[in-house]
Amino acid sequence: MQRLMLALAVACLIPVQPSFAKDKHKSKQKSFEAVETSDLGTLLGHYLGVENRYWMDVSLAESGKLEVALYEEGERVRLEDLTLAGARLQATKVDANGIERPFDATFGNRILNGDRRFGLLVEGMFPINDEVVANSLFFRRVSAPH
Repeated sequence: MQRLMLALAVACLIPVQPSFAKDKHKSKQKSFEAVETSDLGTLLGHYLGVENRYWMDVSLAESGKLEVALYEEGERVRLEDLTLAGARLQATKVDANGIERPFDATFGNRILNGDRRFGLLVEGMFPINDEVVANSLFFRRVSAPH
């Protein structure tokens, strides 16, 4: 009986999961901080959501107002009545069929496991593949004017 108790006690000390097995639990520290600025020049650049599918270019018009060229699935999507209030960018998105939808985006920093990237967090429906549709997409700025 003592040997059985000793065997059970030793068994309790042995980890159930072997040390060579992968830890399937992944912890991501992810957050987003809105960034407001009165200097529109700091917002300009090329923003990439999903390569070859979603991107945008933010520039200044001759009038000094912000212009945004949005591309979805490689096609230009018209944005009308563009406004910037603080970090929030809003417009009416008009697709090729003339269907209007709201466009909502926020300039800011996405922090992912300590890595900070400036970009635009865009709300909406973004088909990623046949099974996945994202309800928001981060467009990271990949280049800024010099």
